[in-house]
Amino acid sequence: MNKFTSNDISDLSGKTILITGGNSGIGFQTALVLAGKGADVIIGCRSIKNAEKAIADIKYIYPNAKVSSVIFDLASLKSIQKFTDDWDISKLDILINNAGVMNISKRTETLDGFEMQFGVNHLGHFALTLGLLPYIQKSQNPRVVTVASTGAYAGKIDFNNLNSEKKYHRMGAYTASKLANVMFANELANRYPNILSVAVHPGAATTNLQRHSGDDALMNSIGNFLMKLVGQSQADAALPSLYAATSPDIVTNKFYGPVEKFNKGGAGIVKTPKRAKNEDVAKKLWDVSEKLIQNIID
Repeated sequence: MNKFTSNDISDLSGKTILITGGNSGIGFQTALVLAGKGADVIIGCRSIKNAEKAIADIKYIYPNAKVSSVIFDLASLKSIQKFTDDWDISKLDILINNAGVMNISKRTETLDGFEMQFGVNHLGHFALTLGLLPYIQKSQNPRVVTVASTGAYAGKIDFNNLNSEKKYHRMGAYTASKLANVMFANELANRYPNILSVAVHPGAATTNLQRHSGDDALMNSIGNFLMKLVGQSQADAALPSLYAATSPDIVTNKFYGPVEKFNKGGAGIVKTPKRAKNEDVAKKLWDVSEKLIQNIID
């Protein structure tokens, strides 16, 4: 099997792509490559300063790159709603739901009162995608790529504790949110067959995703050491997202990630988390998520 690289991506001129968290880490590497291939890349970010730096860094490498930014907060459904209501581009060809938070040491809530990892990783992207659906569907070949993680394999959807109010375990909340990402991607494809919707995982990468881990210095040091030991570069970790966003070989209801040993290198179909195949749970999660959002923005 040939190893996928960014060289396999064809010219993307005329494609409009929005990527959340495109200002840093895997998201930045994804945005960088797509901009270099001629796409109109829009970086979704909370901070104007961080977005402007990312744009400057991309233009330093690709002076003619078409790259811009939009500002909204995935931890605020009203912020997301305002952004999608104000969207003024005729179509959106590719949406990459990339941003995320991980391993928050103490239970923290979004502005709407949801546990932060569930609220940002799942509900925020769920609301964003639904808000942009009219524009996604105007594309001839729309794609939605949702970035999960290997944590999805350990995740469990507990409808009695979705918000981690009864019991909070930081990795339990994280893995549940990542399983929700996979189930959302599959259910989106089932409900909207004209949209090529898939989930990916980047493998282990050296990013700032664990910046919310708290003040446990020993655990943070161990985590950083292990990540440096087994992790891959951010550029390599971006390959599954790039593959899912651009390859003609992508099909729905599959999970994509690194295909080499130790979840490092290349991109292709990988094993789907067993719980993600439960269509009844996926449908219920969609319906519950819709109600949670409607309670805030209606």
